[in-house]
Amino acid sequence: MQFTGTGGICLSTAVASRESAVWYKSQQYCVFKGSTVDFGCTYNYPAGYRVRILKWIKQEPKHMKPVYHSDPEQIDSSYRRRTELANEDNNCTLRLHSVSESDVGKYFFRFYTGRTGSEGTYLNVAVLPFRVRLISNRTDGFIQEGDMVNLTCETENCTPSGVQITWFKDGVPLPLIKLRELRFNPVSPSDFGSYACGLNYSDISTAPWFLLDVRYSPRNVSLIAHPARLIRNGNTLTLICESSANPPAGTYSLFKMNGTDVFQIGWGHNYTVPVVGPGDSGQYFCLAQNALGSQNSSVITIRVQDSKDPDHLLFVRAALGALLFAGIVTVTLFYLIKRRKQPSSSINGVTENMSNTVLTPGLESSQCTGSLHNLQIPEATASETISDNFARLHNSDTGIRLS
Repeated sequence: MQFTGTGGICLSTAVASRESAVWYKSQQYCVFKGSTVDFGCTYNYPAGYRVRILKWIKQEPKHMKPVYHSDPEQIDSSYRRRTELANEDNNCTLRLHSVSESDVGKYFFRFYTGRTGSEGTYLNVAVLPFRVRLISNRTDGFIQEGDMVNLTCETENCTPSGVQITWFKDGVPLPLIKLRELRFNPVSPSDFGSYACGLNYSDISTAPWFLLDVRYSPRNVSLIAHPARLIRNGNTLTLICESSANPPAGTYSLFKMNGTDVFQIGWGHNYTVPVVGPGDSGQYFCLAQNALGSQNSSVITIRVQDSKDPDHLLFVRAALGALLFAGIVTVTLFYLIKRRKQPSSSINGVTENMSNTVLTPGLESSQCTGSLHNLQIPEATASETISDNFARLHNSDTGIRLS
């Protein structure tokens, strides 16, 4: 398709028909600001007429503004050098460049016989950036777990069709979603977050962040004992009730169980027993509640330790065990060092005497012991090692027979 600009006159050579008529390809257009739009159009006219003037006009509140004219001098100054007309038979398509918000309105094609396309076509301009709109069946403005919720990505005035959209949640792209609408059927607490959308690879088109605030009743309720569930008599005990909820739980209640009986003993997020006594032993749980519902924690057991068996005795016992172990290690090391300093020949002498000594049956063990004590140990040579001496000593023992 060729277009004729505003620099010359367009004389139509369209084939005439019995009636004048104008057809528009679309009744409405939506484009981004700064883009180019084509208003698709065809026309016919009765036989015997010669068309000399073609023009496009825009409807204004008090007059018709010429946006294209066969005579360039007739074009409104705001549209000069921005409009072109298709230069083909029966084709009156208008191309408008550099679309702005002031171009919003209804446009008509007309030729000099006075025949005007009755319907016209409407141009709307999508103004960036995008924005996120919430669609919900709730009238109070709150979103609750289980609701059907849609988030729509749109621009001011209108949203062009066929555009590729990128969605973001908490700053992270959602690459698998390219549609203009996010559907949560139903919505859950995990969907809570800030959402935005925009054109692919275009930061300037990204919408401001929209907070999807999903409300839900308390869950994951737990009761925590500080400093511990096993506590010494006379110490301070604090019980802390925690939960996840939106809005946050406004009421916390603490209960104690005595067999099958349940007693409420306190309120609030924290409950403190300044001085713990034996009567504080038992089972406890808490209940968290907000405007949407409530949930209780699991039961925990608190045991108060008798002062007759204080914790420091356990420490003393552990310390004594450690000292005993350290003493054994010290004695062992001292013995090994002392043996290493003895002459190796002394051990050789001992082993030789032992190997030459054979006990006869009936010989008393005391006599054997005395003979070993009376052995003379000669001086040792420095080249022999302690490990060899122990080996020889072991071999010599095989020759000793005790009755």
